[in-house]
Amino acid sequence: MSSDHCLAKAITLYAGLEADAESCTESHATDAGRGLSAAAFIGPPIQGLSDSGPSASGAATLACMADITAHMNADQQLRLCSLVFENATGAIMVTDERNNIIAVNQAFTHITGYTQSEVAGKNPRLLSSGRHPPEFYRTLWNTVIDTGQWQGEIWNRRKDGSPYAEWITITALFNGQGRITYYVGIFSAVTQHKLAAEHSDYLVRHDMLTGLPSRVLLEDRLSQAILLTKRDSHPVAILLLNLDRFKEINDRLGPGIGDLLLQQVAARLTARLRGIDTVVRLGKDEFVVMPHMRDVREAEQVAIKILTALTRPFIIHCHELHISASIGIGCYPGDGMDAGTLIMNAGKAMYQVKKAGGNNYFFFGRSTPPDPRKMSKPASY
Repeated sequence: MSSDHCLAKAITLYAGLEADAESCTESHATDAGRGLSAAAFIGPPIQGLSDSGPSASGAATLACMADITAHMNADQQLRLCSLVFENATGAIMVTDERNNIIAVNQAFTHITGYTQSEVAGKNPRLLSSGRHPPEFYRTLWNTVIDTGQWQGEIWNRRKDGSPYAEWITITALFNGQGRITYYVGIFSAVTQHKLAAEHSDYLVRHDMLTGLPSRVLLEDRLSQAILLTKRDSHPVAILLLNLDRFKEINDRLGPGIGDLLLQQVAARLTARLRGIDTVVRLGKDEFVVMPHMRDVREAEQVAIKILTALTRPFIIHCHELHISASIGIGCYPGDGMDAGTLIMNAGKAMYQVKKAGGNNYFFFGRSTPPDPRKMSKPASY
């Protein structure tokens, strides 16, 4: 029995006339122009009650009316909120003050693979990927409690175990006494956007032919190394090398063979040097090596190591190719106080070697040019 039916019965009882409230009827009316709604609850005919008095014959009907405009508006708002909750493109998760999940929407299920029944009453940590340290979550929840909201990126894990990145806003809801009653998390998966951004960043920072870092990444690492050496006094040097006679090979055998040769040179340099050394492809046939050193004299040892590594022939499609390199060396801080100047001056030293016949190395700033008699001549291919 509804409360409205109870009201109708109560009125009949107050009049001293028992009536069956279940036999009451209900009707609604709306004034669209004024935005008003009303409900009428009409009881059954009551014998012995008429406008002529209780003793008169006949029957009368007892009715009550109520303005339910506010009730109707609230009901419409609830239905609207329910539609928004279920049809939102962003995932929504609601927890109680103890962080137990109360409700999730369809987008949550689509992203995580978990249904409402599978997560109800559980803590959101069931989504944890393990990628974030405990300090991360402590800072997150402290921010929510202190400010009422936290926003950022979190790596979580789906029901099938696959990780995904999400951008989430967590909001605390407070009651009239200022106590937290609910937490609402609204998030969207950003894995594909993140992967696309990372791929775009990789393209900018790496050479597509060889997979080596590009000039952009070199300048970044070189700038960082310069900042570090100001603190711990470790030396910084770069070796800029240009392949001798590469253009002749490329013109004679074609760019396809030339590209394969560049790939093999990159692989040989990477294999010959240490993992902590940076090897970069700077341009068409130019490479840069930034060795991790304790003494600037180690740069000369690295140069000799590179020249030795290139003495072995490269076999590409039945072609036995022989190349060498001209290497210019620039050292911080004497040859440049920033990455760009250091690279430029190493290039000038490299051209000194080129003019002297190649297959050697030279430090920028030395007054004596390379002695051609001490350089081995490049072998024919």
